[in-house]
Formats: sequence, structure tokens, C-alpha cells
Amino acid sequence: MRRVIAETQWRAVLIALGAMCIASAGRAEQPNWLVISSDLDRKLEIEEGSPDIAGERSGDWIDEGFGYVELEWQSHIRIKARSKVVHTQRMVRLFVTNAGAQQAGTFEILVKTSRSKLFIDRAYLLLPGGLRRAVDPKSIQITDPQEPNFFTDVKNVSVPMSGIIPGSIAYIEFRIERAIDEDPLPWSSLSTLQTSVPILSNEIIVENDRAADWYAWKTNDPELVCESDGGSQLLALADRSCSPDKPIDSVLPRPVRRRRSPAKLST
Repeated sequence: MRRVIAETQWRAVLIALGAMCIASAGRAEQPNWLVISSDLDRKLEIEEGSPDIAGERSGDWIDEGFGYVELEWQSHIRIKARSKVVHTQRMVRLFVTNAGAQQAGTFEILVKTSRSKLFIDRAYLLLPGGLRRAVDPKSIQITDPQEPNFFTDVKNVSVPMSGIIPGSIAYIEFRIERAIDEDPLPWSSLSTLQTSVPILSNEIIVENDRAADWYAWKTNDPELVCESDGGSQLLALADRSCSPDKPIDSVLPRPVRRRRSPAKLST
């Protein structure tokens, strides 16, 4: 596995003008940069079909030694015409063993708080019987990154799922709105396409309201299917949801075709 920046073990997509680092003082409790929805268990449309995939493949993942898998990641980046980038992230995680629940029962979100605002719109657990259990907003924690002698405005927001049993599926949707026009360094975004566990479907959509040459993108993942119209939108998909005996080429183009029209992508 490879990555675009440096030589690490991850494959990734870089949508960038440059890297960025801003240092500032920390924030107090009940920060104004964090907004938590009052209906965290509102059903996500991507919930449809997830339990079916979980039932079909769970035995294979247990045999392969995985305690959990990422069923689906969706990343939607909107580069707005005026001063802001909105990044919406959806994640669907299946827990196949109790050990997997202990390893990955909490979602971690990093936020650069001086210019960003985090909205947690959905966060719930779907139990094997079909019951949805919302995350308790009071259980969400904010901590500082564990970096000695390093001053930063970055905060780590932990969103824990409670009551996980094997077969449970966790769903989370959050948005980070970031002001970028007055940043001292250009904006960039790095999307990881592989981790230590399988990611069955990883979809990235970029919509650009600015000039077509305002951003550039690059990936080093040969399995990624990409479509770009030259600047206003980028569609990228890595789909590994097929069974081991089914050719992956037969399923890769499906979600890309579903969103081919730019009109359907507008928000």
C-alpha cells in the first residue's frame, strides 16, 4: 500500500494546493465550533443494503481475522465560491466480533478549530434486530492531540458507540465547514483509501464553484476509478464490495455511473 504524501503505508487521494498548519490557543468547554444534532438516530439513506452485505460476508471476515470492517465511506467536498470548503463525511462500520467493538467502537474526528466548525449530523448504532441506538451527546469527548511541545488549534472529537454486539453496524455523518481565504498557506485535503481492515466502498465527490484551475488532484491507487470534467467536479470510487469469487471490474463502475450528471451533484 502507498500514499501520495511521504512514503507511508496508506493509499490516498490528494486534492490540494498545499499543506497547512495553524497554531492558536485552545478552546473552553462547550465550544462554539461544535454543533451536535438533536436527532442523531435519523436514518441515513446508505443504511439500505448494509445488513445484507454484513450477513453475506461476516463469516469470511471472521475467518480472515478481522474484528470489524468498513462497509462504506462517502466523502463529499464542496469548494464554495466564497471563502469556504464544506467536507461531509459518512462512514458505515460493521462489528463482526467483540474484539472489533473494543478496537473500533469510537469514531475520532480531528478539527482545526480556529477556522473550522464541526457539525455531527447523524451518529447511531443499528443492532442486528433492527433497533437504532443514537449516540448519547453527553458521551462525546474533546481532547488535545498527544503531541508534546507542539502548540496547535487542532482538537480531537471522540464519538463512542455503546452497546455494541457482533453484527451491529455503526453509522456516522459529520460536516466540517472551513474558512480558507485568509489562511496563511493554501488549502489541501488528503483522503485515505485503505486501512488495516477492508473498506468495501470508498467514494469521493469534489464539487468546485471556483475557477477550474483553482485546485489539482492526484492519486497513486491503481484500483481507483476517477472521472473529472476538468475542474468543476471530480468523482472517484474504489469498490471492493464484491465477493472474492466475483470479478471486481463488474462492480466498480456502478456508483460512478449513478452520479455521472453534474446536475445531480449540486447541493
